[in-house]
Amino acid sequence: QENVTSYACSQDHSFCLDSDNGYRCSCYPGYQGNPYIPNGCQDVDECADPMLNDCEERSCINQKGSYPCACPRDYYGDGKKNGEGCVGYQLRVIKIVAGNGVGLVLLLASGGWFYLGLKKRKLIKLKKLYFQQNGGLMLQKPLLRPEGSIDTTKIFTEKELKMATNNFDESRIIDRGGYGTVYKAELPDQRVVAMKKSKIVDCRQNDQFINEVVVLLQVNHKNVIKLFGCCLETEVPLLVYEFVTNGTLSDHIHQENTTSTATIP
Repeated sequence: QENVTSYACSQDHSFCLDSDNGYRCSCYPGYQGNPYIPNGCQDVDECADPMLNDCEERSCINQKGSYPCACPRDYYGDGKKNGEGCVGYQLRVIKIVAGNGVGLVLLLASGGWFYLGLKKRKLIKLKKLYFQQNGGLMLQKPLLRPEGSIDTTKIFTEKELKMATNNFDESRIIDRGGYGTVYKAELPDQRVVAMKKSKIVDCRQNDQFINEVVVLLQVNHKNVIKLFGCCLETEVPLLVYEFVTNGTLSDHIHQENTTSTATIP
């Protein structure tokens, strides 16, 4: 190191290393050849041998003693085999659009789920309000029959009665008047019933309605139409009666071999 000019190393892309016997010459990384003669160390073309570089094809650029990885025109990335590589701008645009599209779909789906959840909660809250307004809390005990009773009177849900009337289909209407509409319905247990849907909405009549339902629950006579139950989670209560054929009260009272002897109220 004190007298470099006396070294045997050519000084052209070479350097000396200390050794036990003095020193030895070696080419710099990226060069190969004889370091003891002038211009003996020549640049190694790493791009010519895929084993000597980690660039993708067409992205390797040979330089003196080294090589960079650079993507060709209209491509982007680091150009490395184990890295980002080289991707065309058109594919990049497709990826960006696809990514944004997926993000938009997820955003819309999340918004839809949130809206449906909010709508469902509002509907449940509204049904609870109707249930209370229609005297549901007062009617729960009278409507509960002892376990094992065959003629169980119950509080129906709006969903049950919609299914029973095919969503209140016009073809199910058997009577229509100023008081409301009567539908012919079929319950899940195959019972055919008459469902009465009133048009009158008057909260002041709730007490009268509750008293009438309680009285009907206590009456068990062959000449009085049986009340099977009601739905209280709608704006107006829906009453479910036994279904009887058409005719007058006298016809049903004097008809032989029949169990239903009244007309629909």
